[in-house]
Amino acid sequence: MIMKRSFLFVLLVMLFLGGLLFAHGQQELTENIEDLSVNNKGLSYGVLENTNEFITLIDSYDNEVRLKKTIKKIVVHDMGSALASIRALDAQDLIIACNSYVKKNTTFFPEFSKLPIISEESQAVDSELILQLQPDFILSRPFYYQQLGDVIISEIPVVQLSFNSIESYKKLGAILDKDVEATEFINWIKSYTDIIDSRISKLDKEEYKSVFAYYGGEYGMSDPPPYGTFGKDNALRNELINRAGGISISADIEALLKSFELSKHLDKAVWQLSDGQSIKASLLFLRICEPKYIFLGEIFNALDYSSLLVIKEEIKKLINNSVNIFFSSHNLDIVAELSDRVIILKEGEIVFLPKEA
Repeated sequence: MIMKRSFLFVLLVMLFLGGLLFAHGQQELTENIEDLSVNNKGLSYGVLENTNEFITLIDSYDNEVRLKKTIKKIVVHDMGSALASIRALDAQDLIIACNSYVKKNTTFFPEFSKLPIISEESQAVDSELILQLQPDFILSRPFYYQQLGDVIISEIPVVQLSFNSIESYKKLGAILDKDVEATEFINWIKSYTDIIDSRISKLDKEEYKSVFAYYGGEYGMSDPPPYGTFGKDNALRNELINRAGGISISADIEALLKSFELSKHLDKAVWQLSDGQSIKASLLFLRICEPKYIFLGEIFNALDYSSLLVIKEEIKKLINNSVNIFFSSHNLDIVAELSDRVIILKEGEIVFLPKEA
């Protein structure tokens, strides 16, 4: 249950707080948010024209897009951040179709699950359906934009918003004539991020918690393999974790795998690993979980010299991080090197028990 609750929290943060942190100029959330209802010119956030008939803006990917001022129908070809953002501005009734993302996430988007589906995952869109629906624009981003095809792009305006900055919400508010709602939403976000910032600013870096950012097929977020994570290239997700007082272990998973000499075995199941490699994989998992107590069996048996050194060093690191480790071994040299208390057993009976210090 801990993993499920953590995932749900991370997903909600991604959808609603999403990219407000660092991407696209790393705009600080501590800036003063102007009242969009009175700043209808919008030149400061990429709106070039805003008349009674048309609105022209620069989207998140530097494309100039011109739309009709009155928006009645939107097709969303994107993931949850776009759907959640439109809903946050109370404009969900304008969405007339979306991709198959909602079919896997009916818990979060029940109102969209019965809409027409314009594409299945990683497949070309249904151009005929989109042209038949005649939306005022398609909300997308580069990964999905390339699936739309030349016919759709030439016939229907496409706006690409990343929702990685406050500007994206300002632009969406201007497009939907929801400036007031956008301001309220931004200030609602800021009311929580200010609390988080205040609390986290009081922590030392040593107090930050190690986090494994999990997503996978169990929650409909991806196809197999069911257990995935975010690597170092996903700066937004890693910064979300850091902003909340965590350190993403998987942000540097390549370095971690290298330190355990497992980089060449990513395509193997655990049962396909050698004994030494399995032990390393287990210790890597323990590094992520940060337990207070660890019980180990005869982990030093039948190890090559390189694996023995790696495992001993990792145990020493765990001990230095105040982890209590109980292990059994017939190798007295290793016992003497790693232990501060030793209990000797013979045929299942304790024959030596040290006195309490």
